[in-house]
Amino acid sequence: MQIGRNEPCPCGSGKKYKKCCGNNKITPITYTPGQINDFMQRTYHYALTHYIQEFEDYMADLYSGDVFESLSDEELNVLSILTAAYWLFEKNNQEKYGSIDRILQASSWNAREQRLLEKWKEEAVFSLFALEEKNEWTATATDLQNRDSYDVKLPAGSYEEYDKEISFICLVPVQDQWYMFGVPFVTATADDSETFHRYQSVMKDLIQTAQNRRPREEPFISMIHEFLSIILPVQDNSPSPVPDTETDLTPEEQQVLSVFNEKADNTLQARGGVEYGEKLWTAYANAAAPIIKKPAAYAAALDYYLCKDIYQLPGVTQKKIGEKYGVAPGTISARSLEMDKVLADLNGSHDPGPSSTNINIEMERMMFIITKEIERLGLSTAEEIHSFQQTFQLDNAAVEQWSEEDQQQLRLYDAMLEPDPHRRQELLQENLHQNKAQTDVYLQLMERSEDPEDTLVYARQAVEAGRRELGDSFFHENKGDFWALIETRPFMRAMYQYGFQLEWWDAEKAISVYEEMLELNPDDNQGVRYMLLPQYLHRKAYQKAEQLLNNYPEESTFWLFHRAFIEYKKHGRSRKIEQLLREADQANPYVLEYMLSPEMIPIELTDDPIEAYSPGSREEAVLFLDEAFWFWEEEEELMEVLHHI
Repeated sequence: MQIGRNEPCPCGSGKKYKKCCGNNKITPITYTPGQINDFMQRTYHYALTHYIQEFEDYMADLYSGDVFESLSDEELNVLSILTAAYWLFEKNNQEKYGSIDRILQASSWNAREQRLLEKWKEEAVFSLFALEEKNEWTATATDLQNRDSYDVKLPAGSYEEYDKEISFICLVPVQDQWYMFGVPFVTATADDSETFHRYQSVMKDLIQTAQNRRPREEPFISMIHEFLSIILPVQDNSPSPVPDTETDLTPEEQQVLSVFNEKADNTLQARGGVEYGEKLWTAYANAAAPIIKKPAAYAAALDYYLCKDIYQLPGVTQKKIGEKYGVAPGTISARSLEMDKVLADLNGSHDPGPSSTNINIEMERMMFIITKEIERLGLSTAEEIHSFQQTFQLDNAAVEQWSEEDQQQLRLYDAMLEPDPHRRQELLQENLHQNKAQTDVYLQLMERSEDPEDTLVYARQAVEAGRRELGDSFFHENKGDFWALIETRPFMRAMYQYGFQLEWWDAEKAISVYEEMLELNPDDNQGVRYMLLPQYLHRKAYQKAEQLLNNYPEESTFWLFHRAFIEYKKHGRSRKIEQLLREADQANPYVLEYMLSPEMIPIELTDDPIEAYSPGSREEAVLFLDEAFWFWEEEEELMEVLHHI
């Protein structure tokens, strides 16, 4: 790209290009250590402010509740920053338009900073390092995986206690030097070479063990998991015995185990859950003799049942399990409930209750405490906040100095995390009597309600309580940034539940709820668009549907065919509609085949509900026709166009 000599220099200096980088006599751009440190803090806080839910979900997927319960606040904070760096520069940028790409779209970064972000995205290094030859400013970091060596710039005075250490570190390049992003997660320290070499040998064995035991995980994450499994206290989470049963399985039942063994959660494998799952499945199959047409559906249900009800792993949802196995969440729910009933009859009834390590609520609680303490102390700059987070411990929060409303919200978080179901219900009722404005109380009551009308009432009361608690001015001032503010989380969760319940009672009102949610949070961290688009199409609100598709572009079968239909309704037959249909046909060629000749749909896909599908499959095509064929077939000209695609 050509830059005019009188235009502003892209380095961000504020000077004209001819007076800055366009002048060959000007030395290359340099960065001071203070500038680098400040920029790292800004990057970290920007990401957590704008994409906190995505990061929370990633943390919940990675670490078990034992990690959060066993590490100190300082250790947990360091691990969170290191994981955030990995999520920013590595994991989340393996996909198109990842976190760094999104951050670069913001106007708050100058050209110098954008240059660093792009470089870090491409060249950041994550590994287990041996740090030695340290002085006040630098250290030599040796990657224990491949023996690569780096000269690392250190913050002044940060590493004076030990001469040598072994740590998990993120290294990012700045010109010809390497800097640590955040603080190392230390695994071992030593003052003498003999001890240090012994530690290095132990850690090399850990790396090899992680590679052998966790071949499907990313290498960096597998090393952290292996280390955490060593340092965490051993807890008795052994599941109850499985009744003795016959062991012969039919080929279809054996196929379920094959799919399960291939896709089972890594944490589940580490805890012996795969072997226990095989015993559970054998017991269930012999007792229920299920008719199996889709092995993946039963494998997904077994995975979910073990993760959620038996081992109570954090961050487990039917949606996530469903995506892994290509199975609809509703199918997982039905099959896992069936499995639970049969096994309970075999082994005596039980009520596992909600997970005592609900990591999403636990992390929200932690963020709530940190946010309230930052407000109480009046911290405002990135440096003040970063320094506070490095040393703050949750138990030291001056809760007694908070407002009564904030203290009540903290008590509610504790009630939601109470493992005993009877005590949890008592605490929730106490919170309800103390403060009618607590949104999460109503959400908890809604989740425990078995009456559809009561469920809707509780969802509405949760939304109303959230509005009262936040106040009208809060909505006006923070519209567009809602999800980034921790105090909005209960209200936004209530809105989602209320909209979902309303679909059965008042679809028009459900639409208005979803639309308001997207106005409050345009980033749509909760996936509201997937609930809203079918509602628009069913009511022929094509202009709104098109705008929604434009706001959140995808290339899935459903999205592509819906876009083609809207284009036809807007402009009629054209070359563009034919091109859109060809693109959609490439995503799934069975859709047009079945649309034109419904008799071609295999009989097995019409006799029973479809329990699983993969992109481009016959099952996906049938599901699309179930949703959309009725309004396509009303358009005779459009159906004629299909014959020429």
